[in-house]
Amino acid sequence: MRVLLVGAGAVGIVFHRALEQQKGSEATFLMPSGKPRLLRTKIVDSATNELRVRERPVSIEAGTRLPVVDTVLFCVRAEQLAKALDDVGPLAAGTRLATVTPGIDGLALLRARHPGHPAVRIAPAFMAYFEDDVVNLWHPPLVKTPVLSEGDAADLAFAEELAQALDAGGVPAQAREKMLAGVDAGGDALSVLLAGYALAKYDANALAADRSLLALVGDAVGEAVTLAGAPGFLGFFARKTAGPLLRAGILSAVHMPARFSAMWRVHGPKLDAQTRNAIDALVDRAHLLNRAVPALESMKSRLQVSA
Repeated sequence: MRVLLVGAGAVGIVFHRALEQQKGSEATFLMPSGKPRLLRTKIVDSATNELRVRERPVSIEAGTRLPVVDTVLFCVRAEQLAKALDDVGPLAAGTRLATVTPGIDGLALLRARHPGHPAVRIAPAFMAYFEDDVVNLWHPPLVKTPVLSEGDAADLAFAEELAQALDAGGVPAQAREKMLAGVDAGGDALSVLLAGYALAKYDANALAADRSLLALVGDAVGEAVTLAGAPGFLGFFARKTAGPLLRAGILSAVHMPARFSAMWRVHGPKLDAQTRNAIDALVDRAHLLNRAVPALESMKSRLQVSA
């Protein structure tokens, strides 16, 4: 594969490492205009403490002539995707596209900008974040990153090839036509939790100490799960227990590990726009369904005031 990676954040660096592992593959970073090229990338596996260093990864600056590629992978936040598409510009026929932005809106934007091109979305099932200049990477056991064609049979072959490449490069991955039922509900619940952290200034201890905010987050999680339509008994159980379980979980971990707390204080604010957009989308969905979501409405208002 000849891959152009747009975005050299933690997730982009992890995918770059995986995709260039295979013989004959090439992976190039597209850097924003005016930003210096990468001198090296460093990834440490949180489970083994193994450090992997890549000296002078290939990178080019936006606005310069693109190399010949067959795949473009957008590793940017949702609010950055439109600008990233502009930076890439026109693409040769047959060039495949993938995005890691959460939800299906990012994939819809790829398909709208480049109709007829194979396009998929990736839902990273790992945690990667910077600590100084090192990317800390943690893979949960038995969980694979889904590469989703979202029901488009013509794109499934691309999803399968990309998932195989990631898996062979050390990022456990699996192609799927659609997200497993109920998983998107978990993504919506995570957006609500992130909104709670944002309102607590990304301080887990402050969130645990603010009982009213904690109660609001728990109620909003329940509303989000309901809107997502989690199926069957699992959905019923999740809707009834989401709030209490969330409150119990946070309260039982009042003293968060120092590195975890520091990571969120640094990187959490970078997700603010994406988090606000996710809450806005949940409220809009509730309006379309004529559902009452007072907790999500309150959270939306509080986020607007704190902006």
